[in-house]
Amino acid sequence: MEVQGFPAGLENVQEDESRDEFETCVLVFKESRDEFETCVLVFRESRDEFETCVLVFKERRDEFETCVLVFRESRDEFETCVLVFRESRDEFETCVLVFREFSSDLFLMVFEGHRRMVSVERGSGV
Repeated sequence: MEVQGFPAGLENVQEDESRDEFETCVLVFKESRDEFETCVLVFRESRDEFETCVLVFKERRDEFETCVLVFRESRDEFETCVLVFRESRDEFETCVLVFREFSSDLFLMVFEGHRRMVSVERGSGV
């Protein structure tokens, strides 16, 4: 299944699953200045209840930004969360996180902010 609308050269994302408890995704995407940045997204599944996501974002100046996302799962519907993080210039930026679960176990996360777009594919093993 191909995801359209993402810039060419987007790095593939691999995810390692462990015991259906904790899942770790490593997101690698390309900046507009041809520089690579790495985001590490760690989240825990807790049945049909709430999920807590901790997003650690590394800035170009080797500064770390930590944001906490809390969202609720719904039946094959869209989940929208607003991610607000602080930039190195003490400015605030709002990103919209769109979370969708496909039948092929594909998770699509779209970050709108500084033209950043990231796609995440989960392993087929459930």
